[in-house]
Amino acid sequence: AESTLGAAAQQSGYYFGTAIAAGLL
Repeated sequence: AESTLGAAAQQSGYYFGTAIAAGLL
């Protein structure tokens, strides 16, 4: 459960960060 949750959080953070970067650019 922890691995799945951690992976989901990391993936979500990755997309969230990408969205911010796209907004800054």
